[in-house]
Amino acid sequence: RFHELVESLDAVFWEADAATLAFTFLAGRVADMLGPDATTWPDRGRAWGDHITEEDRADTLAACRATLETGEDRSLDYRVHTPDGRTSWVRDVVHVVRGAQGPRELRGLMVDITERKRAEQALRKSERKYSEAFRREREATQRLRNLDEMKNTFLEAVFGDGRTIVTAV
Repeated sequence: RFHELVESLDAVFWEADAATLAFTFLAGRVADMLGPDATTWPDRGRAWGDHITEEDRADTLAACRATLETGEDRSLDYRVHTPDGRTSWVRDVVHVVRGAQGPRELRGLMVDITERKRAEQALRKSERKYSEAFRREREATQRLRNLDEMKNTFLEAVFGDGRTIVTAV
């Protein structure tokens, strides 16, 4: 039953040696998310972090090592190259398994969060667009207030405070 559950989830389950970060186990949607050769990574000694894009690798590895030091679970977001050549976002929930001598193993769950990241980017773009529009509207309103004040100053200078006209009539 557990095997069916693991295979039915759209995620990758993994384990890695705490000292070397070499994968010792991969299961789930490994081929879909990381490529068909990823199923052989534990046999080939491939390390956790090798699958992360160059742009994200150093920071993500540093965060993973900090997780090993603190022993606290951590979620890491990073990009990977997919088998079809695209770049996807992954959220990796990392858990440290401790032994008598300290960290013994890492266990994790990788989930594809690409659609969520795209939605977040679209939201930020929309917020910037509307924020700029609101800023321009406030500036235009202020200019109109300044023009109205200038008009009032002009009318007061030409006609006084308005009592002069009423008195003359």
